[in-house]
Amino acid sequence: MLAFSNFVDRAAERTGGTKALEQLLPRAKSDKALRAVDDSTYLTQIPFRLPYYINYLYLQ
Repeated sequence: MLAFSNFVDRAAERTGGTKALEQLLPRAKSDKALRAVDDSTYLTQIPFRLPYYINYLYLQ
């Protein structure tokens, strides 16, 4: 399995460097903004994300 740093290095090469890559990444929301979102919004995402997490666990 490839290390995560390999993916980051490859992405940085393709985007013009580490700074350019960081500018493409989304900004993290503040605590206040995350708490303002209704719980049901987060709960509806679980069925979509869980299969990826399970695959990740088995691939390690």
